[in-house]
Amino acid sequence: MISVTNAPVPHGGWVSTHEDITESARRETSFRLLFESNPLPMWVYDRETLRFLAVNDAAVSHYGYSREKFLAMTLPEIRRPEERKRISESSHRAGVQ
Repeated sequence: MISVTNAPVPHGGWVSTHEDITESARRETSFRLLFESNPLPMWVYDRETLRFLAVNDAAVSHYGYSREKFLAMTLPEIRRPEERKRISESSHRAGVQ
């Protein structure tokens, strides 16, 4: 796979760069497969908002929410009430507002 980037230069013309991204694409595919097919519930969330960005099939199955519902929720919403305060405090200590 080749990534091509074109950029204009002053006084006309273009500079074009070509980069082989084959290995990077393979790694991404491998990590995506590992995430999506992992038998353990996994997710990716935004550190600032604590909103879910991605969830795997195991999380959908384990928690019983549809993927769409999951992606409309935040991390504290799937935790027990006593854990919600700890999650909020941890995110603030990590610099999250």
